[in-house]
Amino acid sequence: MVMKLLLDEHLSWRYIGTILVNDEHNVRSVNGESALKAMGDPELFELAIREARILITANHKDFDPIARNRNLAGASHSGMILVPGNVRNDNYGRLLGGIRVLLADILPSDWTNRVVWLPPKQ
Repeated sequence: MVMKLLLDEHLSWRYIGTILVNDEHNVRSVNGESALKAMGDPELFELAIREARILITANHKDFDPIARNRNLAGASHSGMILVPGNVRNDNYGRLLGGIRVLLADILPSDWTNRVVWLPPKQ
Protein backbone atom coordinates (compact mmCIF):
# COMPACT_ATOMS: atom_id res chain seq x y z
CA MET A 1 0.00 0.00 0.00
CA VAL A 2 1.42 3.37 -1.02
CA MET A 3 1.80 5.83 1.84
CA LYS A 4 2.51 9.56 1.58
CA LEU A 5 5.44 10.53 3.79
CA LEU A 6 7.43 13.63 4.73
CA LEU A 7 10.95 13.13 6.12
CA ASP A 8 12.22 15.86 8.42
CA GLU A 9 15.78 17.18 8.13
CA HIS A 10 17.28 14.66 10.57
CA LEU A 11 16.46 11.75 8.26
CA SER A 12 18.64 11.07 5.28
CA TRP A 13 17.09 11.23 1.83
CA ARG A 14 19.89 8.95 0.65
CA TYR A 15 19.58 6.26 3.34
CA ILE A 16 15.86 6.43 4.14
CA GLY A 17 14.00 8.41 1.47
CA THR A 18 15.26 6.65 -1.63
CA ILE A 19 14.60 3.23 -0.12
CA LEU A 20 11.04 4.19 0.83
CA VAL A 21 10.53 5.48 -2.73
CA ASN A 22 11.83 2.13 -4.00
CA ASP A 23 9.19 0.53 -1.74
CA GLU A 24 6.72 2.57 -3.85
CA HIS A 25 5.84 5.16 -1.21
CA ASN A 26 5.31 8.81 -2.12
CA VAL A 27 8.09 10.59 -0.22
CA ARG A 28 9.10 14.21 0.20
CA SER A 29 12.20 15.10 2.18
CA VAL A 30 13.58 18.27 3.74
CA ASN A 31 17.06 17.04 2.78
CA GLY A 32 15.92 16.36 -0.77
CA GLU A 33 14.13 19.66 -1.44
CA SER A 34 15.79 22.99 -0.79
CA ALA A 35 12.44 24.82 -0.61
CA LEU A 36 11.47 22.74 2.43
CA LYS A 37 14.68 23.65 4.30
CA ALA A 38 13.48 27.25 4.63
CA MET A 39 10.26 26.21 6.38
CA GLY A 40 9.87 26.36 10.14
CA ASP A 41 8.51 23.39 12.05
CA PRO A 42 4.88 24.64 12.23
CA GLU A 43 4.88 25.31 8.47
CA LEU A 44 6.37 21.91 7.74
CA PHE A 45 3.71 20.25 9.89
CA GLU A 46 0.99 22.18 8.04
CA LEU A 47 2.47 21.05 4.71
CA ALA A 48 2.28 17.44 5.87
CA ILE A 49 -1.38 17.98 6.78
CA ARG A 50 -2.26 19.72 3.51
CA GLU A 51 -0.67 16.91 1.51
CA ALA A 52 -1.98 14.15 3.84
CA ARG A 53 1.55 12.96 4.62
CA ILE A 54 2.81 11.12 7.67
CA LEU A 55 5.63 13.19 9.15
CA ILE A 56 8.70 11.19 10.17
CA THR A 57 10.99 13.15 12.47
CA ALA A 58 13.62 12.93 15.19
CA ASN A 59 12.59 16.37 16.45
CA HIS A 60 10.41 15.22 19.36
CA LYS A 61 10.91 18.45 21.29
CA ASP A 62 9.13 20.58 18.69
CA PHE A 63 6.77 18.30 16.78
CA ASP A 64 5.22 16.31 19.64
CA PRO A 65 3.82 19.51 21.25
CA ILE A 66 2.69 20.84 17.85
CA ALA A 67 0.67 17.65 17.26
CA ARG A 68 -0.66 17.59 20.83
CA ASN A 69 -1.78 21.25 20.69
CA ARG A 70 -3.46 20.65 17.35
CA ASN A 71 -5.41 17.73 18.82
CA LEU A 72 -6.39 19.80 21.89
CA ALA A 73 -7.72 22.48 19.54
CA GLY A 74 -9.95 19.88 17.87
CA ALA A 75 -7.99 19.84 14.61
CA SER A 76 -6.55 16.72 13.05
CA HIS A 77 -3.25 15.85 11.46
CA SER A 78 -2.04 13.11 9.12
CA GLY A 79 0.03 11.17 11.63
CA MET A 80 3.59 11.22 12.81
CA ILE A 81 6.41 8.79 13.48
CA LEU A 82 8.91 9.98 16.09
CA VAL A 83 12.30 8.30 15.71
CA PRO A 84 15.35 8.27 18.02
CA GLY A 85 17.29 11.51 17.96
CA ASN A 86 20.61 9.68 17.75
CA VAL A 87 20.01 8.17 14.31
CA ARG A 88 23.32 7.61 12.53
CA ASN A 89 24.35 5.86 9.33
CA ASP A 90 25.15 2.62 11.16
CA ASN A 91 21.58 2.13 12.41
CA TYR A 92 19.54 3.33 9.44
CA GLY A 93 18.77 -0.30 8.58
CA ARG A 94 17.12 -0.90 11.94
CA LEU A 95 15.25 2.40 11.71
CA LEU A 96 14.08 1.67 8.18
CA GLY A 97 12.91 -1.79 9.25
CA GLY A 98 10.81 -0.25 12.02
CA ILE A 99 9.29 2.32 9.67
CA ARG A 100 8.45 -0.40 7.15
CA VAL A 101 6.70 -2.48 9.83
CA LEU A 102 4.60 0.50 10.94
CA LEU A 103 3.63 1.38 7.38
CA ALA A 104 2.64 -2.23 6.68
CA ASP A 105 0.73 -2.76 9.94
CA ILE A 106 -1.27 0.47 10.20
CA LEU A 107 -3.91 1.25 7.59
CA PRO A 108 -3.77 4.71 6.00
CA SER A 109 -7.14 5.62 7.54
CA ASP A 110 -5.79 4.78 11.02
CA TRP A 111 -2.92 7.29 10.83
CA THR A 112 -5.13 10.33 11.45
CA ASN A 113 -3.97 11.95 14.72
CA ARG A 114 -1.70 8.99 15.48
CA VAL A 115 1.76 9.63 16.94
CA VAL A 116 4.01 6.58 17.12
CA TRP A 117 7.39 6.42 18.86
CA LEU A 118 9.98 4.24 17.17
CA PRO A 119 11.13 2.29 19.04
CA PRO A 120 8.17 2.45 21.40
CA LYS A 121 8.64 5.01 24.15
CA GLN A 122 9.73 3.27 27.36
